[in-house]
Amino acid sequence: MSSDTTFNVPVVNLGRFQVDRMRKYGDLVALVNPETERYITYSQCADRIEQIASGLFDLGLRQGDVLCALTFNTIEYPLVWYAVNLIGGTFLTASPLYPDEELERRFSKCYVKFLLTIPELTTRISSMVHRMKLATVSLARPKLLNKLIVLGEDCDGFIPFRSLLTSGQLRYKPEVDPSKSTALLLSSSGTTGLPKFVKLTHVNIIANMMQIQYNKQHQPGEVSVLALPVFHHYGLHSVLGTSLYNGLKVVLMDRWSTEKFFANIEKYKANLIQVVPAMAASLVKFPECRTYDVSSVRFVMSAAAPMGVGVEEHLRQLFNVPFISQSYGLTETGYNSGNTTDRHRLGSNGVSPIGTTLKIFDPETEEELARNKTGEIRVKGEMVTTGYLDDDVATRLTFDQNGFFKTGDIGYLDSDGFLFIVDRLKELIKYKGLQVAPAYLEDIIVKHPGVADAAVIGIPDPDAGELPRAYVVRQTGSHITAKDIVQYVHDHVAPHMRLRGGVEFIQEVPRTPSGKIMRRHLKPKKQTTSRL
Repeated sequence: MSSDTTFNVPVVNLGRFQVDRMRKYGDLVALVNPETERYITYSQCADRIEQIASGLFDLGLRQGDVLCALTFNTIEYPLVWYAVNLIGGTFLTASPLYPDEELERRFSKCYVKFLLTIPELTTRISSMVHRMKLATVSLARPKLLNKLIVLGEDCDGFIPFRSLLTSGQLRYKPEVDPSKSTALLLSSSGTTGLPKFVKLTHVNIIANMMQIQYNKQHQPGEVSVLALPVFHHYGLHSVLGTSLYNGLKVVLMDRWSTEKFFANIEKYKANLIQVVPAMAASLVKFPECRTYDVSSVRFVMSAAAPMGVGVEEHLRQLFNVPFISQSYGLTETGYNSGNTTDRHRLGSNGVSPIGTTLKIFDPETEEELARNKTGEIRVKGEMVTTGYLDDDVATRLTFDQNGFFKTGDIGYLDSDGFLFIVDRLKELIKYKGLQVAPAYLEDIIVKHPGVADAAVIGIPDPDAGELPRAYVVRQTGSHITAKDIVQYVHDHVAPHMRLRGGVEFIQEVPRTPSGKIMRRHLKPKKQTTSRL
């Protein structure tokens, strides 16, 4: 499925592209903090991005350097992102909920030199930096985390963010190739294996913003209440970045709260909202959901995980909208399809926008399949990643011989070109729209001295989508319990990666002769539910 319409993507620096767009919107309000009611206009955003870029340049950030943002949602987040890109640097996201070992892995793998964080994390960061500096000296690696920047109150050893705003205009002009230079690094598990870092270029992101606008047709001055985490692709680029591209007023909540979400919709008269299925379930189940005035909402989008038809219909009725846009995409490929104002179908992930070629292939024979035939979804277009950071093998394996990205998702296109997703080839677990890599959890579990082997799968859950469940082989003589393993994993992973699906002990993990886990032999015959 593809569009015959010409799709011309500007080959420009993303930071400059967004600053120029913002200046056109002038005094329209761009970002609002609903807790403090502080807001910033588009012209102010453009000025501050330029100032922050100059300040970061004075601190030593140069073309190709990586800055990681380790904060919850904040107004400054997109301003720093575009400022880094303006210099030709790379912006990396991370969740404050990640455990130290995951953050250290991220900082090391991505060669992070600059870190933006919040006061409540500074003590933890200082200890982490000390450990990492000792390690880099012993391994003769380049210095990491040279500059630590803190939002809000001053902290010893950290540069106040406000000091970046005292610099003049940026005079440095990086010589980056927007079609090759990495603007954004995001974590993804790809089709299989441990988490990898997806490289998205300036052109990748600009192309996808144009595609989302083509399908959604947002209007300047409309209001969006955003509670999705902006360290995730969906919240950061597909919603926040695209909203700023289109001149929307973004009410940026620091984190999810069902009650506050409803209250902000009513207070700010939101026109657009974006959720994951778990958020949608909490909205329709909220006891007081009918007491709020949500009549201003005209468009509701869900993505990051499949939504059941029942929840979809309840959500549609709650907001009295003609349809829910169940959108489809990956970190590696951005937004690839969605239900639109003039084209929507219940239970479908909609149609692809301009500039996207989406086809269905038989993963065994590599044959392209006809309409209504189920196979692997593959995608091509200027929004698709250039590959994984420092992983040429994974990059090569994830593209087919015709340059299509192999998503690992199974679905079909109906006679009218609507996409329906039915299953996944890949091992990735989706818990409330967040990615959980089984291999990552397995690697942690087998480090326990009482464990000989382990396999992790996702089991269906009506509220969360999937819950990670571990199948464990005890070491000979070990008396380790399920509770012990759950606690052990709890202590080593981010909250969304915990073993909420439980632990089951088995005699042997089923594997192929080459050693690959045969997860299909572990899946329960009946759907398992869990109360979270």
